[in-house]
Amino acid sequence: MDEEPLTLTLSGAAADKLRRLSEASGHDPATYVGVMLEEHFAEDMAEIAELKRRIESADAGNVVSHDEARDQLRRAIAEAARDAAE
Repeated sequence: MDEEPLTLTLSGAAADKLRRLSEASGHDPATYVGVMLEEHFAEDMAEIAELKRRIESADAGNVVSHDEARDQLRRAIAEAARDAAE
């Protein structure tokens, strides 16, 4: 994996949390920041892929009208209320 140097300035609670985490674990702060960024990037990429999938689905005509969506929601709420009452 290629590495890219990065300078980061943290202040306040974030800096304190990173310092305490590093001290408690014995790992350097750069390791944690790198891992956190990788996880965040993976989450963002998954979200983007899901949004693209939904847009493609809508473009293909897989949509419901506002009225149908409202009716589906009302039915689901009524069913959940019935289940909760049992």
